[in-house]
Formats: sequence, structure tokens, C-alpha cells
Amino acid sequence: MSSIISVIESVKEICELSVDTSSLDITREQIFSELGYAENAIPEFFGEQIDEIIERLQELCDIRAAYRIVDVSAHSDHALLINNIRFHLNKTVAFQLKNAERLAIFICTIGAQMESWSSQMFSEGDGVMGHFVDTIASVAVDKATDIIHGYIEQKMTENGLFVTNRFSPGYCGWPVSEQQLLFSFFPSGCCGMELTESALMIPRKSTSGIIGVGSSVKKEPYFCDRCANKDCTYRLYRQLKSKKETSNNPISDMSQDLNG
Repeated sequence: MSSIISVIESVKEICELSVDTSSLDITREQIFSELGYAENAIPEFFGEQIDEIIERLQELCDIRAAYRIVDVSAHSDHALLINNIRFHLNKTVAFQLKNAERLAIFICTIGAQMESWSSQMFSEGDGVMGHFVDTIASVAVDKATDIIHGYIEQKMTENGLFVTNRFSPGYCGWPVSEQQLLFSFFPSGCCGMELTESALMIPRKSTSGIIGVGSSVKKEPYFCDRCANKDCTYRLYRQLKSKKETSNNPISDMSQDLNG
């Protein structure tokens, strides 16, 4: 883990990190799966495009992250109090964090170059390439966040503590607007990231969230199948992916999805 993560700075309880892009280990098979298609269901030309994008990740991704460990002052069925700041969590999230004595609050980004490339492809009329770049960028930031999560878990284990799964504003009814509260734990511009008034992260291919830490917490599976939020973006994504996987004409469906 130490060979793929570098500590940029560790001051005022904030640890800022960089991640070696080569450690993401993204393959064309993973991207085919992410798009919802079997490997032999996409023409070789599309596979070559995906290979090109993966090859350029090292050049275009600047993976940076930061985290800090804070004490949990109080719990309730729907909220957590940290440093006199109250997070109004959904009951599902609060339940999974009920035994947390501390929280690891984190932010992570791959930078802006991948989204710029995707936007350029769309503006030039190459919607398929733009879609592939955007999808691979999303996979990259998710994998980078997995690495940061693993690094935090390793550091906590060294102190005899355990961690939970991670949760982000927007997950299972946690208001996206509380992204503002989460970012208040970091200085402006940390990791090159900013937050708009509407709580949109810039660069767009970024993540943020919290991880429970404590002597009696554990990683529980996510409760998507039991969640009552029918407008959840991740749930809609899963439904679209399932539709593609059962389609008799996946390439036609891809074109329809891209063209609306």
C-alpha cells in the first residue's frame, strides 16, 4: 500500500495523499462489464478506443485525496454530531455508524483532464468516445477511493480499530446539500477541489464521504435492495446496466442511450 500512496502533507489533523495511477489496474474487461456488455458484444474498434483511454490514464489522472479523523460527539437515529456540526443522515446510514467512536472524513479526485477530454469528444460529435472516457473516469475515481479507503483502514488497524463501509452525501437519503458541511472540515482548495453553492464538486470526477471508525464497528453490505429511495442515482444506474446485460442488441441500445 505504501508504494502506491505518497503522503503529500500532514498538518492540522489533515493528511493529504497522492495515488499512483498505475495502481488502479483498470482493464478493458472491467470497462465492458461497467458498460453492461459481454466482452464479445462490442466491436473491436470500440475495444481499441477503450484501450487507448486506459493507456492515457497515467498521463491524464492526477489522483489526490485528503482525510481527517474526528471524534463523534453524539449519535441519534438520524444524525451524528461532530465538532458541533450535525450531519442529518438517513436512518440507514446512521444505523451503520451507530457504534462509530470516530469518523474518517475524506475527499478524493482524479483531477479535471479526463472530464475535459470527454467534453471535447462530445463537442466534436463523437458521443461514443466521450461516453467511454466519462465511464472510465468514473471507474478511475471509484478505484482511487477504494485505495484511499484501504489506506485509512490499514492506519486504523495499526491502532487496533476497525472501519465501516463509506457513505457519501446523496446516499440513501442523506441530503447532497450536506456536502457543504463535509467540505468545511478541509481548507478551501484542498486537493485542488472546490464546491459550488449547489454542492457540486469540482473537478466533477471526485468523491467525498465518511467512514465509521471504532473498536466495535464492521463493514456491512450496502442496503440498496432495502432502500426506499426510488430516485437514487445508483439504483437507476443498476437498472440501466441490468437492461443492457439482457438486451439482444447491446450496440443498438448503446447508441440509443447516448442519443437519448
